[in-house]
Amino acid sequence: MAEIISKKNNPTLKREEIVVSFESLGTPSKTDAAKIVSDLTKKTDDVISVRNIFGKFGSKKYNIHADVYSSVEDRQKNEIKRKVKKQKAAA
Repeated sequence: MAEIISKKNNPTLKREEIVVSFESLGTPSKTDAAKIVSDLTKKTDDVISVRNIFGKFGSKKYNIHADVYSSVEDRQKNEIKRKVKKQKAAA
């Protein structure tokens, strides 16, 4: 069962910073964590950015740190853009 531990509104970046606690048998992927957060906040997955997933050794409890943006455009504007690795040319 998942529950929201803390929720902080950040009007400058137009997002809510959320910490969610839940139990699982294994470490969830970021897509699974985004689905858990979207179920709790009633928002779609495309406006949710999962920052971190924390768990302790031997424990089944995990904490998800996520940002829920007000729109897709706000998320694209504020998120870090990753560089694409260039492939080496075959010789």
